[in-house]
Amino acid sequence: MNNKSNKYNSRTDLGLPEDVFIYCCFNSNYKITETIFNSWAAILRRTNDSALWLFLDDAEAKKNIYTKLDLHGISSSRVIFADKLNYSDHLSRLRFANLFLDTYPFNAGTTCTDSLWSGVPVLTLRGKSFCGKMSESILSFISLPELIASSLGEYEDIAVKLYEDKIYYQ
Repeated sequence: MNNKSNKYNSRTDLGLPEDVFIYCCFNSNYKITETIFNSWAAILRRTNDSALWLFLDDAEAKKNIYTKLDLHGISSSRVIFADKLNYSDHLSRLRFANLFLDTYPFNAGTTCTDSLWSGVPVLTLRGKSFCGKMSESILSFISLPELIASSLGEYEDIAVKLYEDKIYYQ
């Protein structure tokens, strides 16, 4: 059974730039810690033609993201906020991302499987608790250990390598 809609046919339909590498995270807002956001900012600084696509439905959280971007010297135009959609439309839009950046220490669960099912690889950081090992478990089960980082530095390096090396990405 296919739960994906056919509502979106291009990045333009979603307000996304066509010619950049799209990092995304659709995890719940509370999972975006300062530590993981700082890591995302470091990734954006190292990858000029990239953007970060986030699902945030809270005005204060969006304001905080813009403030943090400014502190890191990153243009607010490099972050795109996704709207809340019904599930089938959400699955349809996911395919337009290049890489799902998982949160830490609270990983994706369902969001990880949704991304993978939509053909979008997930990069995660090895956690220490059940809620920090969900994506690691899923990626291990499908034999993708190269997408499980052991440190923030390695997480950033893998994200940049996937951006830079098209053959490795494939």
